Amino acid sequence: PPASSPPQALASTMALNPPCESDGEPLPLENEVMVLSRGGVVLDASIDGRKLRLAGHCVLSNLRIVFIAAEQSSQSGVTAVDLPLAHTHDERFNQPIFGCNSMSGVTAPIVGGNVQSPIRWAIEFREGGVGVWLPHFYTVLRNMREHLAAAPGATPSRPAPSAPPLDGRNAYVDPSDPSRLYVQES
Repeated sequence: PPASSPPQALASTMALNPPCESDGEPLPLENEVMVLSRGGVVLDASIDGRKLRLAGHCVLSNLRIVFIAAEQSSQSGVTAVDLPLAHTHDERFNQPIFGCNSMSGVTAPIVGGNVQSPIRWAIEFREGGVGVWLPHFYTVLRNMREHLAAAPGATPSRPAPSAPPLDGRNAYVDPSDPSRLYVQES
C-alpha cells in the first residue's frame, strides 16, 4: 500500500458521496478522462467498520473508479464511493463456478479524505460479461502505476496518466456486456 499521499490532481480525495452531475455521473477532476461506464453492478464494501451493499453503476477514469448507487442507501446515506487508482492494491478478478464474476481490492485512505481506514471492496458484475471492463481497467491501472513510479515526487501540475486510446484498430464488442465507452474528441 502507498505510504504517502499522491498529489491531489492524481488521486482525488477518496470520498463517500463525491460530487456528481445532475445525471448521476461523477464531476471530472483536473486532468481526468472518463474511460467507460458499467451498469448492472453491485458494490460490497467495508468502509470505516460499516458494511455496505449497493446496486448501481461504476465509472472508470484514468484516475479512479466511482461507484454510483442507483438510489441512496437509507441506512448509510451513501450515494457514491470514490476509489482512487493511485491508492488501490490487492486487486483481483474473481470468477467463481457459481455466482457472478467480480473484482475485489483494497483502497487505502488519502490524507485529508473523509475515510479513515482502508476500503475493502468487491464489485459484482450482475448483468452481462466483463470483456470490455477488464482490459480497460488493467490498462488504466498499469498506466497509473507506471506514472507514479516515474514521478515519485510529482507535483499536482504534472499531467495525469492517459486513458487507453481507442485507435480504430480494436473492436470492443461483447454483446452481453452493458459497458459504455467514452470517446474523447481531439
